[in-house]
Amino acid sequence: MVSKSIIEKLREIYQSLPKVELVDKGDGWVNQYDFLRAVGKVGINYKNLGYDHFYEFLTDSGLFSFWTDFSGEKPIRYVIEKAKPKSHEEQRRPQYNRAATQYVDSEEVVKIKRRLRLENNQFIGQFAPQRNEGWFTITDIRNTDFTKIEDKERGIKNLSISFRSNKEFNRYAYYKFTWVLLETDPLKFGIDLHEEITPIYPKDIVSSLYEGLMRYPAGAAKKIARSLDTLKKQLTQSGKEVFIYELLQNANDYPRRTKIDGKIQPLPVDVEFHITENYLTFEHTGEYFNPKNIAAICDINDGEKSDNTEAIGYKGIGFKTVFLDNDYVLLNTGNYTFRFDKSATDVINTPWQILPIWTEHNEIDNEIKSVFRQHPNEEFRVKFALQPRDKEILTDEDRDDNYIDLFTDVFESERVILFIPNIKKVSIFIDGQDEPIVREKDNKDWCVSDSLVDDIPEDITDKINDVLENPDSLRSDGYEKIPEKYMNFRKTAVKFACKKAERKLMPVDDAILYCYLPAKRADWGFNFLMNTDMVPNGQRDDIEDIELNHVIARIAGKQFFYWIKQLIESKKYDLDSIFALIPDFDECKKRRVYKTFIEEFQEEFEKFIKEEPFVPCVDKDGEQTFECIDNIINDMTGMTANGVISDEDFIILMELGDYSLPVDELRQSEAFMDFLYKHSPSSLDVKVDAVVKKCEETDFQTWLTVPENNTRFIRHWLSEDELNEFAKKNIFIEYEGDLFTAGSLYYDFDTNCNGIGFLRRFVPHLCEASRANFEEDENWKSFADKYFLSFSAASMITDYILSNVDAS
Repeated sequence: MVSKSIIEKLREIYQSLPKVELVDKGDGWVNQYDFLRAVGKVGINYKNLGYDHFYEFLTDSGLFSFWTDFSGEKPIRYVIEKAKPKSHEEQRRPQYNRAATQYVDSEEVVKIKRRLRLENNQFIGQFAPQRNEGWFTITDIRNTDFTKIEDKERGIKNLSISFRSNKEFNRYAYYKFTWVLLETDPLKFGIDLHEEITPIYPKDIVSSLYEGLMRYPAGAAKKIARSLDTLKKQLTQSGKEVFIYELLQNANDYPRRTKIDGKIQPLPVDVEFHITENYLTFEHTGEYFNPKNIAAICDINDGEKSDNTEAIGYKGIGFKTVFLDNDYVLLNTGNYTFRFDKSATDVINTPWQILPIWTEHNEIDNEIKSVFRQHPNEEFRVKFALQPRDKEILTDEDRDDNYIDLFTDVFESERVILFIPNIKKVSIFIDGQDEPIVREKDNKDWCVSDSLVDDIPEDITDKINDVLENPDSLRSDGYEKIPEKYMNFRKTAVKFACKKAERKLMPVDDAILYCYLPAKRADWGFNFLMNTDMVPNGQRDDIEDIELNHVIARIAGKQFFYWIKQLIESKKYDLDSIFALIPDFDECKKRRVYKTFIEEFQEEFEKFIKEEPFVPCVDKDGEQTFECIDNIINDMTGMTANGVISDEDFIILMELGDYSLPVDELRQSEAFMDFLYKHSPSSLDVKVDAVVKKCEETDFQTWLTVPENNTRFIRHWLSEDELNEFAKKNIFIEYEGDLFTAGSLYYDFDTNCNGIGFLRRFVPHLCEASRANFEEDENWKSFADKYFLSFSAASMITDYILSNVDAS
């Protein structure tokens, strides 16, 4: 027999394990293999107790029933705790659903209703069929005022109910039903199938939201109204244009989707704004609003987008910026038409900005209808109309804050939508103007990188998850500012953009950072645009100074390297214009607010230029290759760039055979040569003094004896005004072809020794070809006068003729 203590331990282990639901068997089942592992972990060895099989051990405990699933390739045995015998009272209670395993008494129900602020025993939820015929799951469970049943800090979230019924329910439709309480820890509800289950239609949802809000106590309503007013002002502190960005975000976050090449892909979204005499309208071709979206727009910080990792909005508050100038906002989407209307209620302290009022077609102004009917609802599926409290703001161009100037400034170029992933085109129609303002992503003026994806360090992901899952966790380094959409944030993407004109990339004026939308205060001094997953501040005009953003800054530096590398490898653009994109980090860091971010970006970028080949080069054999920055010769003499010497000869003569020269195009590039000077090792800098030291070595001397080489060499250093550095070096060709210093040669033998030319072989003098090549050069004349031997008949006879036996 199994002892009582072990039986109790088995019960504890069973209760701690995750349960599964089996068709026709209900829930509460545990995989026997999982149970075996858990028992082993606590040190219970059933074989030491005399049992050959775990199944025999559990059977002998008397606690469990078993069922084996033979439907798969291998049988799977499940275990469930035997139900306690029911009392007479329990047997009289109805079965509320086939999944119920226990019933909670009425006192617990009262407590739960108080805890969850439930006014009745009804919920609204979304019904969906399971794969098993006759089974359904209810999700997105809400109160009858259509507010979510949720308290994430106390672990109440994502409630669901599974049940079996012979009734038919519309797939993903919402129904009102009566709930029963099955368990309190963890909280678990069931459905009473004996009570009526009623479909909920769009007008019902809007009415529920309206009635729920109007039931708020006066004090609570007043606080909400004040919060909304404060929120509106805070969000627009950085500029009135914020509401435009928020509307664009709304269009982006729920695109239509279709299957492309076997994958579900978002369809590009078109957006239209119309500025009319009395309204601003906003329409887009994204997906219809669903009930969750409707509830979210009628709430504050709903977090409805927190599970949508592709959404660029996530705080649930941005839409409220539309109320800065407007006291009337109408929404028409699918089967929903309702408005937020300050004038529709005379009840004081009503938070009208989140109070939806169902609106019939005949209640809509004809001016709005005339715009809305330009596109069928099946095409432009979301349509807003905003009516300013002062209509002059729309078209009166004498006002500084008029909408014509505002929209013209915001959409001056395509840059505002470059990083909004799903928006393809924005058109702005202005009454009285023949042509709309149209901005499209697909145009020839911008070079935009692919999304460059990288991993978030595991410890950072763990910190984020800990704060989002555990309200009692230590909140430091800014993790409390991270929204829920960053849950399980394991990968991040960076994108870059700059202007272009054919093969030339061009800097972007007033470049800023983007968090999909522009963070207009985040100016790092770069001359390109950069989009990241950094967490913006509440106004979305800057980034938060938090650990996650610093991690992303490093990732951005790394991915900037890869963007530069991709641009080079594409061969689509002038190399000089590519390297001109690389920031002057010392200058950028003068923006002290962002100095640490810029340093992190710089450190990672400079790490990769030293580790990975990316610069197109030529090696000692004349072969093209790619090199990292530490393997590149910096020819500061200009000899190779100006064709004085071949690349192969230069590398060999300067004894740099293990290194490479950048391709000729880069040697002509001021941007690249500046980059090379700042980042390459000084040991690979070849300056004039290095050539001075090497020029008298044997191989270099051999090269210099070739007249063409000698002429190019001397002419180059003349043009650089550096030939004087070589005056005492054997680089000047004497008339017989040997190399001499300037001070060892007569310059004008022929002029001063006319008639005694037969003695020329005894007097060292510069060859005539060299003299002829340079005699028109003013710098050469100065050099010759200063460094070559001046004619002296006496010294010439004494030093070169009388002392020479052959001459005498």
